[in-house]
Amino acid sequence: MGWYEAVKDIATVIDKLNDAELKHHLAAVRMEGALLVEENARLLQDLADLREQARIRQTVIYKDNVYWHRDGAAATEGPFCPRCLNGSEKVARMKDSSDRWTCHLCKCDVEKHGVQRQIRVDSSCDPFPD
Repeated sequence: MGWYEAVKDIATVIDKLNDAELKHHLAAVRMEGALLVEENARLLQDLADLREQARIRQTVIYKDNVYWHRDGAAATEGPFCPRCLNGSEKVARMKDSSDRWTCHLCKCDVEKHGVQRQIRVDSSCDPFPD
């Protein structure tokens, strides 16, 4: 028997006793139980999010100032935005142009390796936010 069924059984007994104070306490117990169920659901979602972030971190490598998805030893997919992955933990594919990659989410520009190996910082484009 779970906690909810036990509270229902107690409610049945309290109704038979017709005790207002016990009914008040039971209502408080039910409210606290509902809050605990809500918190548990939130914590389970947080755990799932953290597991997904850990899985992503295990499958990407940082090369040429951007992230790449690795399949075995070779970087096969990407590039992905370092600002989005480091800041908001989002995996955002970057748009390829002749001399740079641009993130469609945060608008961060990263110059390609061989052209000039540095990150160009626009007004709010910090690939490693605090």
